[in-house]
Amino acid sequence: MSTNVVLKEIIDHTETLRRQHVVSPGQEQRFSEGAAPGDEIWQGDLGITYLGSEMPAILDAEHVAAHNEVVQARRFNNTDFSSMPTTDDLLTVYEKLAHINKIDLKLVPGGEDGSRHRLDDRRGVKMYRPFGWGQPRQRNPLEGPIMLITEERRVLHDGAGKHGTVVLPAGFYQFTYQQVQRQGRSARSLD
Repeated sequence: MSTNVVLKEIIDHTETLRRQHVVSPGQEQRFSEGAAPGDEIWQGDLGITYLGSEMPAILDAEHVAAHNEVVQARRFNNTDFSSMPTTDDLLTVYEKLAHINKIDLKLVPGGEDGSRHRLDDRRGVKMYRPFGWGQPRQRNPLEGPIMLITEERRVLHDGAGKHGTVVLPAGFYQFTYQQVQRQGRSARSLD
């Protein structure tokens, strides 16, 4: 077998695997109970990444008070979230929602069709959002909430461009948004 044929087979197989991690309308996709940190599923333009079975033991009132100056100084720095967020990242980039209301179940800011991704329920959810989430001056408009889920939840999409449901077993997850280029600069996809 020639090198070109083998290479083509590898590329075709890789593309097939990539398509398995995108949820189609009417389809339900579930993170495996054996998911590994970094596993992800895309529900349209919303990326859902499994970060681990538990969240780092931080973010209580004492930690936040002790890091308040650092939070203010580093709020808009450039943090790399290609791996598990560190304690410092969580303290300086995210803020905990003390009470999760129905409106807080929304996972994407805005009013357009692409912002209709939401959790099915707030039970068993600890949610953290980036400082300035949904504001024009948000540090990184591609970063969404992170959350610890202690009981199974579902990510739904109520917009016209229906997406399949994503089932999240208990775990620690990060939500990100698809990037597009608009007028020569990077922006969040609006579906």
